[in-house]
Amino acid sequence: LCALKDRFQKQKYLSLQQMQELSSILNLSYKQVKTWFQNQRMKCKRWQKNQWLKTSNGVIQKGSA
Repeated sequence: LCALKDRFQKQKYLSLQQMQELSSILNLSYKQVKTWFQNQRMKCKRWQKNQWLKTSNGVIQKGSA
């Protein structure tokens, strides 16, 4: 899991070959690695969206007060 997280921090999108190499190193299937990266990217997008909404709401509240 740490190896996946480290790789994701460095590179959010992997090529087919990179995913295959990583899956063989970690003794996981290609599909597991692919799915993990897809899920992590979606988590990042959701987190960024939530952060943006919190910031936007804060700005709107301050501006209207």
